[in-house]
Amino acid sequence: QEKSKVYERLLRFKQWRLLKALKRKAVEGKAGKPKSMLHYFFNFLKGFQTFYKKNTTSMEANISAKELQKGAKVVLGFSGGLDTSYCVKYLTEEKGYEVHSIIVNTGGFTESELKDIEAHAYNLGVKTHTTIDAVKGYYDRIIKYLIFGNVLKNNTYPLSVSAERLSQALHIAEHAKALGAQAVAHGSTGAGNDQVRFDMIFHIMIPGVEIITPIRDLKLSREQEIEYLKSKG
Repeated sequence: QEKSKVYERLLRFKQWRLLKALKRKAVEGKAGKPKSMLHYFFNFLKGFQTFYKKNTTSMEANISAKELQKGAKVVLGFSGGLDTSYCVKYLTEEKGYEVHSIIVNTGGFTESELKDIEAHAYNLGVKTHTTIDAVKGYYDRIIKYLIFGNVLKNNTYPLSVSAERLSQALHIAEHAKALGAQAVAHGSTGAGNDQVRFDMIFHIMIPGVEIITPIRDLKLSREQEIEYLKSKG
């Protein structure tokens, strides 16, 4: 147990040093340069404490949130998997919303896979589908600093997945702004940390935009999602 505490302190110290170095590098950047992911990352950190003070029940807020009008414009973070496929059908057919899907590619998809996902989104009924190529920006603005700082969770594995969610959420938020969407949606369940990563970014970057999370709010199992999609053909 004592050894575990030492590792935790060491990890915190390493993360503190990395954040300090990243902040210094961001400040020293050339004037007129486009804002990097680091700019948004530090805004995210600054908003973290304030958000949790003001929104202690944020995870439950969506269930009792004011219902959007039919035809409301919703931007959905879309991977083409079971959860987000359910979201498209549910939001378009049960709620009557105008769904605009977006996929942010950080390096996990081939060109043919992205085309298949786009076709799948349109077959499900989205109004528009957008593919964002975030591979270079994801590496240049986030991943390389995690590598330089040797940032490891529990001193074991890289923080690549959590950092990927940060990149994806930022792009989704920007897309929602550009479209003037009334809501943004994602397919996270009530388990795991992805739901927090997406919600935190959305609350900070697009605070006036409603967050919809059908899988989490309806407490759906994968079997229920599959049955629903089968019923829709």
